[in-house]
Amino acid sequence: MPLRGRLIAALFGGHWQRRKGMMPGFFRKTMGAADERLPEHTQGLGVVVDGEARFYPKARIAGGVADRWGERVLRVGVDPRDGIPRAAWADGGAPMQLFARWYGFAYTYPGCGLFGG
Repeated sequence: MPLRGRLIAALFGGHWQRRKGMMPGFFRKTMGAADERLPEHTQGLGVVVDGEARFYPKARIAGGVADRWGERVLRVGVDPRDGIPRAAWADGGAPMQLFARWYGFAYTYPGCGLFGG
């Protein structure tokens, strides 16, 4: 690693990770209150349909699930080829979806739904 990269890693690396988790304090200060329904670094799939947002934790959808959105059924699962969650409507097409961590999705869509609780 070049000297510049080593210096940046030393400055922003392990010391703040050990104290406060994975985000440096100056970043946390720009954020509002955390949604504590899940650990902040939980990976999953965020889906947004007509202004309604729902988060599907990756561990809960590993085997594939069907979730009802009004009159439609959304099939959500983890693709075994690459480990990335994906969603598709049972009757064809796909909604807007984001592979994200909980904290990012919950801050972007406050009060969003959470699959499985």
